[in-house]
Amino acid sequence: MRNIKVIHGYFVLPPHPPSSLQRGQKGFTLIELSIVLLIIALIIGGIVSGQSMIRNAQLQSVITDADRYKKAVMAFRDKYRELPGDMVDATSFWGTDPGGCPSTPANATPKTATCNGNGDGFIGDSNGNPLGGAVNWYESYRIWQHLSNAGFLEGEYTGALSSRTSGNMPDPGMNIPQSEIKSNGFTLLYAAPSAGSSGIFPANYRHILVYGAPVSAKASTYNPGLTTADTLLIDQKVDDGLPGTGNIISFTSALAATPNCATGTAPSTATYKTSDTGVDCSLIFITGF
Repeated sequence: MRNIKVIHGYFVLPPHPPSSLQRGQKGFTLIELSIVLLIIALIIGGIVSGQSMIRNAQLQSVITDADRYKKAVMAFRDKYRELPGDMVDATSFWGTDPGGCPSTPANATPKTATCNGNGDGFIGDSNGNPLGGAVNWYESYRIWQHLSNAGFLEGEYTGALSSRTSGNMPDPGMNIPQSEIKSNGFTLLYAAPSAGSSGIFPANYRHILVYGAPVSAKASTYNPGLTTADTLLIDQKVDDGLPGTGNIISFTSALAATPNCATGTAPSTATYKTSDTGVDCSLIFITGF
């Protein structure tokens, strides 16, 4: 109870004790709140910007790697007068794979010892199916081993099917090069002029470098590994920005694996289906050899 005092004939009440707010706790001013919100916005913006820079660097690496692999094959051909993978006397340079040739058992042992190709002038499936098949598909794995053995490519490769995967699926980093986008890789094989029926825009491509995710039971990487926006950005950087023409193309909408990448099957009218935001695309780099 508060004590009542009498001063000069008047009853006087003592003052109320100071509240907790009055003892030093103050609320935020609008300026202080604005500064806090600005700092939060800057932090979020920095994170988003950093993620965008990382993604752009990854996409640029796809372009750089594709160019590097094409140049490596041409340098190999100039030196040995044969194509890597298809080389008929590779074992005389680097020894014979201890697992046996030509059908080396699946393994996960990168090595120099290798097997010969058949020298028919085609890397991979000589029937011209760009989606891969059982005919000579070891050449599509041995190409990377031969390039590495000759010093045109860093790392080591098995030159055979991988025991780490099922269904004869390519294994990035083991029997094919791995992309900076880790689930993706590169395969190189021959595509015949009549390839339109298999999901590729029809043209006389010869050898193509396919970029995307590995496919089971195929020596190829045409499963989607990029969004349509990413694919369009890559195409626009170095080509015409269209999926059916130029030196960088995609598979058509008729391919079951990539129905939402291109808007159709006609090279002259197809565009990238950027309205779809999923991971829908793989890429084909025309090699010129």
